[in-house]
Amino acid sequence: MPGYQGSFCRQVCKEGFFGNECSRSCGKCRNKQTCHHINGSCLNGCDEGVQGWNCTTVPITSEEPQTVAIIGGIVAVIVVILIAVAVVFLYKRLNPRIRRQETAGNKRTDSWNIRMKEKRITDNKIIEQQRPDQKNEDSEYYTELQVSNEACQYEVLKNCLK
Repeated sequence: MPGYQGSFCRQVCKEGFFGNECSRSCGKCRNKQTCHHINGSCLNGCDEGVQGWNCTTVPITSEEPQTVAIIGGIVAVIVVILIAVAVVFLYKRLNPRIRRQETAGNKRTDSWNIRMKEKRITDNKIIEQQRPDQKNEDSEYYTELQVSNEACQYEVLKNCLK
């Protein structure tokens, strides 16, 4: 019978114990009072720092869950950002259309507006013409000039005028 001990279960549990054959210890009752000998409840309440029907439960402080939630949220945001950066990087690296656009946009000839002048000697007159923009896919930095008979005549004329 709970709350009693002895061979005929007639003796009440000693102070600080309760239950079947007085095998369980009491919680922290207010002012060090003893608990009820049958169910272990504290009749006048619990000491500070404990709660529950038998004064054995320690409440969780309110700071711990907030700290865990804040840290968990920060870690989650960082992980999401890292995943997004990785996806964008892999998408750009593996998508050939985007790679072609970036390669074409990086050529210096696309960003320069170069106009070339063409000089020719015809009948001992120097003719200077503005040439339209040229795009040379093979060369980024220079344009090969072709030397013709007209250019040689120009050099001869230039040397004569000195």
